[in-house]
Amino acid sequence: MTEQKKKKQATPLLNEIREKREEIEKTQEEKEKTKEKKVGLMDEIKKKRDEIEKTQEEKEKTKEKKVGLMDEIRKKRDEIEKTQEEKEKTKEKKVGLMEEIKKKGEEKK
Repeated sequence: MTEQKKKKQATPLLNEIREKREEIEKTQEEKEKTKEKKVGLMDEIKKKRDEIEKTQEEKEKTKEKKVGLMDEIRKKRDEIEKTQEEKEKTKEKKVGLMEEIKKKGEEKK
């Protein structure tokens, strides 16, 4: 075969090789882009998880504070109730003493 015929036969093969190479490069670029998107999405997911976790921790702390405050309120109510009971007892004692004094005063007359 002549040199020119060889070139004519080789040209379509070279073109095909070039096209395949371009397809492979394009596919690689698409894979890279997809990989970058995946990494970006994974980062977003991680951030969202961290936010959710932080929110949950804050909710727990708030809940603990509420429980603590409710306990304090309960204690204060109990103290007030106890003080009221003591006041009532003291009042009853005073009334009893006043009645005794009155009786003794009447007995002296």
